[in-house]
Amino acid sequence: AAECEKRGSTHTARAILAHACGAFPAKKGLWVLAAKLEKSVGDSAAMDALLKRAVVHCPRAEILWLMAAKERWLCGDVPGARDVLEEAFV
Repeated sequence: AAECEKRGSTHTARAILAHACGAFPAKKGLWVLAAKLEKSVGDSAAMDALLKRAVVHCPRAEILWLMAAKERWLCGDVPGARDVLEEAFV
C-alpha cells in the first residue's frame, strides 16, 4: 500500500488496506496505516468512519481512540471528541 501511495495510486492503496483490515481486523497497525492514508488524502468523513470501525475491532488500542478524538477536535467538534474519549473509557 505504501508503494501505491508513493506512486500516486491512492485508490489502490485504499483498496489494499481495506482488504487487509477486513482480513486481519485485530491488527491495529493496519488500521493506523489506513487512517494515516485517509488523513493524507484529506477526507475527514472517511477517516472518521474508518476509525469508528477500527475501535470496534481493536477496543484496547489507545492510539486509535486518540486519533478519533483528535480528528473530531481538529474539525471543531469538541463535544464529539469528548464523546469518543468517554466511550473509550467505558
